[in-house]
Amino acid sequence: MDFELVLQIILICLGLYLAFFKSYFQEKGKNLATLEDIEKITSKVEAIKTEFIKETEKLKIDLQLLNQIKFSIKTEEIKSLIEYYETYSLWLNVINDVWFLGYDENNKDSIAEIK
Repeated sequence: MDFELVLQIILICLGLYLAFFKSYFQEKGKNLATLEDIEKITSKVEAIKTEFIKETEKLKIDLQLLNQIKFSIKTEEIKSLIEYYETYSLWLNVINDVWFLGYDENNKDSIAEIK
């Protein structure tokens, strides 16, 4: 009798385990595996995000450098044009001063004859 009672208790415990605890532990195992997968995916996403931020910052720096170079070139171009026109104006004034040297109302007829 004792043996049958022990066997029945074991069978009931086994039945309870199979009915309740097995599915509970299976669900816990799935959740744990899902958490591990989520951690791996999250770490990959964060690594990609970090790399993307680094590349974006590098592109920003390169763009700033390119804009600075373009600005410097444009500034030098403007300076060169101003210097050119100042020199041209000075040269033109010198030519005009030499050309019209001694010109006044009294000798304009004699200068006109030279032409």
